[in-house]
Amino acid sequence: YTPKFGSENGAWGLGILPFACMAFESYVMHYNSARFYAELKDASLARFGGVVTGAFGFSAMVYIAIASIGFLTFGENASSYILNNYSAVDPLATLSRLLVAFSTLTSYPIVFI
Repeated sequence: YTPKFGSENGAWGLGILPFACMAFESYVMHYNSARFYAELKDASLARFGGVVTGAFGFSAMVYIAIASIGFLTFGENASSYILNNYSAVDPLATLSRLLVAFSTLTSYPIVFI
């Protein structure tokens, strides 16, 4: 099986919106950057820039790896929320859904501290 890229609407159709939303949400901590800079040991703009670049690069690699594995597993039929591709009775998929919900519920308030 070879996954197909794009669709009849092209790669930049409305189907890209869930991905764009997740990609932008992954960088939501921008308003805490002043606090992160203050907490950085031996703080300087060059050091902070290196830390931020490394963190964003790592985050991007994790997102790309997960998206790629999901796409290679399910091909063009992949749902934008990859866990929806698994059976509703699959115990590991159900556990994953519960853990994502728990993570969202417990991390959302921390974002605003």
